[in-house]
Amino acid sequence: MKNYTIKNPIKRIPTGMLLNRRIYYISSPIGLISKVRKEYDCNEAFGVMRIVSYIRIAQKQYCDGKNLYANISRDVLRACAGDNYRTYIDWLIENKIIEVNESYSSEKHYTKSYRYADKAYNKSLTVTKWEIDVLKETSEKYNEKLQETTFTPNGQYDNELLYCLEHENLLSVPNPEEIIDTLQDEDKSYASEWFYEINKGQCFPTPQEKSTRFYFNSIMMSSSLRKYLIYNKKETLINFDIKTAYPAFTKFLAMLPQYKDNIPSIPTYVSAILIGGTIKNERGTLCFDFYNNGDFYDSLMSNTNMTRKQCKIEYNKYTNSNDVEYKRNHIFTDKLITMGNGDMAEYIIQANNIWLILEAVETAIMVWVCNECIDKQLPFIRQHDGFITTSDSLYDIEEILNRHFGKIFTFKAANL
Repeated sequence: MKNYTIKNPIKRIPTGMLLNRRIYYISSPIGLISKVRKEYDCNEAFGVMRIVSYIRIAQKQYCDGKNLYANISRDVLRACAGDNYRTYIDWLIENKIIEVNESYSSEKHYTKSYRYADKAYNKSLTVTKWEIDVLKETSEKYNEKLQETTFTPNGQYDNELLYCLEHENLLSVPNPEEIIDTLQDEDKSYASEWFYEINKGQCFPTPQEKSTRFYFNSIMMSSSLRKYLIYNKKETLINFDIKTAYPAFTKFLAMLPQYKDNIPSIPTYVSAILIGGTIKNERGTLCFDFYNNGDFYDSLMSNTNMTRKQCKIEYNKYTNSNDVEYKRNHIFTDKLITMGNGDMAEYIIQANNIWLILEAVETAIMVWVCNECIDKQLPFIRQHDGFITTSDSLYDIEEILNRHFGKIFTFKAANL
């Protein structure tokens, strides 16, 4: 493995290229950089190498680090290399560095996908550190974009999102270059991208048409990197999440079949749940004892050849399907019945687009907690079915949870 620094004094930014930091860590197959520098000038070589490195970053993010095709949008490629990115990609394909899957749909917004050619992927990895000029987006322009953007469907939860965003932008990674130097080579360019995004302090969540989740940098980056985050330059962080959230929500809704497909009513209903760990429906009061029946996934995977990770993936595939017969005949239907969750199995079989229903429950809970934190001015950054806050806020947060949803669902707290 070879590491060295390239001082790259870019004088003129190619049209479309985004330069936004002083240091870039570029991962590439050993020997490639010399070949690229013979073909292209300094600016162009940097663009080519950014494409090569970003493919590895995308594989880390979406393919578990394996050399599988990773979707990369043309906007990202243009930001990496400028308007001539297609020429660079063609050169990389011609020289058997990368391969492209041309199957994509502009109507459904499927992007082309990329991976390394086997020979290039199997070469030793080189990590080069490129030092260039820094260009920053002004705070005025950033704030203007925030004010003009609708982030959640119809802006329903934009107030809560913007509160979370204020605290997201107070996260930082101290001494990032020192940390990166200690990481495995295959993780350096990936960590460099995310540490920069965190330290920039101008997170811009992706606007959502259907999903009510908040997509901050702190949730999108690998969980292995979150341990380096601190708040307001000095405060340590703690992560709360709901234990076995979606299975627990499914059991909860299975006890209330009248709400199976009535998505708009779910947030209102969940917010009005009776305190005390009991649920009422037309048959009387039922005890929600989901967490008293042992670990859900351990029970689900027993007497199968699945690992816990495989079990979770298969369970999500099972619940998210809209094929009634597939779900009815799935092994997990019999397993749930055996576990005493026949109502849960029947709910899953009959429900369509269950992810929307479960996400509505998740959002109702997280928005309620967020608004309680707004009232008390406590740090709160939503992480899908959980949130990040400061260690100093632990007592106040537990008090909030124990007044309401913490009496029904189990919240796990752990140091970040």
